[in-house]
Amino acid sequence: MQSSEDYPRRFHGIVDDPDQDNWPAPLKICGQVVQHIKDFRQYIQLVGIMCNSALMERHWNEMSALAGFDLTPNAGTTLRKVIAFELDSLLDQFEIISVGATKELQLQMNLAKMKAEWVNMFFTTSAYKETDLHILSGLDDIQALLDDHLIKALSMRGSAFVKPVEDKIGNGVSRPKMSEVVVGEVRSRLPRIAGRYRSPSHLAARSEVEKKNSPHNSLLMVETQMVDSVRYQIESSLEAYRNTKRTDWILQWPGQVVLCVSQAFWTAGVHECLSKKTPTAIKAYHNFLNENLTDIIKLIRGKLSEQKRITLAALVVLEVHSKDVVNDLFEKKVVSDTDFQWLSQLRQVFII
Repeated sequence: MQSSEDYPRRFHGIVDDPDQDNWPAPLKICGQVVQHIKDFRQYIQLVGIMCNSALMERHWNEMSALAGFDLTPNAGTTLRKVIAFELDSLLDQFEIISVGATKELQLQMNLAKMKAEWVNMFFTTSAYKETDLHILSGLDDIQALLDDHLIKALSMRGSAFVKPVEDKIGNGVSRPKMSEVVVGEVRSRLPRIAGRYRSPSHLAARSEVEKKNSPHNSLLMVETQMVDSVRYQIESSLEAYRNTKRTDWILQWPGQVVLCVSQAFWTAGVHECLSKKTPTAIKAYHNFLNENLTDIIKLIRGKLSEQKRITLAALVVLEVHSKDVVNDLFEKKVVSDTDFQWLSQLRQVFII
């Protein structure tokens, strides 16, 4: 075997010579590449910003305004030209715009995904007992998806980057509005159902006759006891609400009690603000409701039983609606509890 010393192409210079020009050609190329990488490293932030595919026209306009000239890329734009602009002092501000663009794009993608999940959702009906009347059935999947999307939409709505899609998210956050859509859909598909329902007066009269003739009057006693039990729970919860942290209180009481007491305290809170006769009190209460809603959303993301999760989902719906009502009062400059804008709202007051 030929030794390395006798190899005809062996490099006879000093490998660790401080002068790279004296290095062997392959090693010299490696050194040059390493140096080019080190020189280019200072432009990494600039590349990350300018090559962000999430940047839209409005973002380029913002950056152009900061730079004092048009930065919008075109067919002739190169990195070398951008580097020549010497924008180093503005990179931190550009970074904020670029990050915001990425967050906005993520929200838009999440919203599109949520819409796509409804494409294959359909209302199904089935015959009610042995009649020819059809009722909605198999709503569990729709209800679960609706609750899931409600929480996601609320989280998106609270994002600082929601502005580009705020109008689209706002249209779907409130469950009462979604319910109106569902009812409208049902009415349009099942027009015959409306005529099958009896009038309230007819149902009341029939109920009274059945009560008098029923051999099971003991059920009425059970009903009375149920009402008394619920009332007792609500009274106890009202007292506990004043002395317990709200997020702890929510988890300590049954769902029906939580919803009822929360609405009673909301009504009392609005009345108290209106009694001050100043819009700033309403605005402060709106901010307070926002904080409460944020706490509930954090709570619902934690480890909970299925029953508590259902309670919190229903509570979120009420809290969002209540917050929106207060915001409307502020925007319409309502400062009196006798104003129609307030009197027309559904309010709950617990009478001892």
